[in-house]
Amino acid sequence: MLPLFYTDVAAIERSRDGARRVAYGPDRFGFCARSHLAPCLAVEFSAGAREYPIVFVMEQGKPTPVFLFGLRPGQNLMVSPEGGWLGAYLPRYLARYPFILAEIPEDRMILAIDQSAADDPSGNALFDETGEQSPFVTHMLALADAYARDARASDAFMARLVELDLLHPISVEIKAEGKSYGWSDLMAVDEARLAALPDDALLPLARNGYLAAIHSHLLSLQAFRDLQVRESKLETPASAA
Repeated sequence: MLPLFYTDVAAIERSRDGARRVAYGPDRFGFCARSHLAPCLAVEFSAGAREYPIVFVMEQGKPTPVFLFGLRPGQNLMVSPEGGWLGAYLPRYLARYPFILAEIPEDRMILAIDQSAADDPSGNALFDETGEQSPFVTHMLALADAYARDARASDAFMARLVELDLLHPISVEIKAEGKSYGWSDLMAVDEARLAALPDDALLPLARNGYLAAIHSHLLSLQAFRDLQVRESKLETPASAA
C-alpha cells in the first residue's frame, strides 16, 4: 500500500529521468488540496501545534499522528486556490513530496519519486548537464533521509503511548446549515491517565522529550478554533462543537 498522496513510486533513474524537471515552487500543493490531514512526526509537534490540531488515527492497526487541515473530510483550509501553502509551518511530509526513500534488495534505501508528480520545464532538474545528480536531488535525498530517521523515532514515541495506555477516542462534531457531521475515529492523549502515571514512568517521558511532545499535542487541540475562523471565511460557514 502506497503512502498518502503517492500513486506511482519509482526509483530515480538517469536513463528515464535525465531530462526531467519537477515542479517544486511555492504553488505546488494542489496534490493535497482535497486532503484534510497528513501524517506528522513527533519532532514536529511543537512547531505545528500553534496552527494544526494534532490527533491520532488508526493506520495499519496502530495509531499514527496526523495534522488536521480542515473541519470536514476532504477539506484542506491550508491550500490556496493557486496551490500555495497558507500555514506558517510546512509539514515535513508535504515538504518532501514527490520524493520518498524506497527500499531495494539487500536492505538498501534509494531516493524515489512519485511518477505522477507534475513536470515543469522551468522546474528543478534531477540531473545536471553531465548526467550527474543535481544539487536539488542531493537536497531532497537529505530531506527524505532525515524524514525516515525521525519517523523511526516517532514510531518509538507512539509505541510508548500505547504501552502506557494513554490514548483515548475523541469525537469532533461539525454543525453547518442545520446539519451536523464530523469524526468519531480520532484519538488523543487522556490527560487524566497522564496525570495518574507514577513518577518512574513520568521521568523517562520527560527525559527523552516525549512529555514535551505530549503537551504540544494537547495544546494543538485548541487549533480547532483557528480552523473555525478559516472555515467562517468560506461561502459555507461551519462551527465545531
